[in-house]
Amino acid sequence: MDPAPKAKLGKDLGRNELAAFLRQLADEAQQGALSFPGGPVGLSGMKALKITIKDAGPGLRAKVRIKFPKPDTPDASRGGRRPALQASPVRPRYNSLKKRMKRNFKDIGAALAAGFAPKSELVATFVADSRLMTTYRGKGDEAYPAYLEAVSAFAAAAAAGDVEAMVPAYRELAAGKKRCHARYA
Repeated sequence: MDPAPKAKLGKDLGRNELAAFLRQLADEAQQGALSFPGGPVGLSGMKALKITIKDAGPGLRAKVRIKFPKPDTPDASRGGRRPALQASPVRPRYNSLKKRMKRNFKDIGAALAAGFAPKSELVATFVADSRLMTTYRGKGDEAYPAYLEAVSAFAAAAAAGDVEAMVPAYRELAAGKKRCHARYA
């Protein structure tokens, strides 16, 4: 069974209880699941974990939210959540493809900036979408060969798991994107 797309926990704390609450969260996270009112929620496969602490007068209000990828549907697929090898029966609209690529490119950049290799599914989806994008005519055709070369270099670095090689390849993609979008967007 897939986890719900979101899990939420809200808790009122005394000011002196905050440190213990955060320690408890850290201990549970280390075990791989957080305790929520509906039962423990595993952290594997999560998209985001957000902890918010707000002043609530005499005490504090803590909120913990875990987001999971949305279930795969043709119009709800996001950020590499659909398996890379699954062929879509209908070619996506160019704008939808570009929005998905933008999200994935941002997520890849965030992972690299943090010093981590991005998820292989995310990279595979971005590379597949990049190659698909170059089949749309009239959207920067003369830039496609150089872009595909940069995509191939990035994909090779990702396949090798070489984060140090992925960073300059990512920067080259970003520079190419900037040049092309300045001219065509």
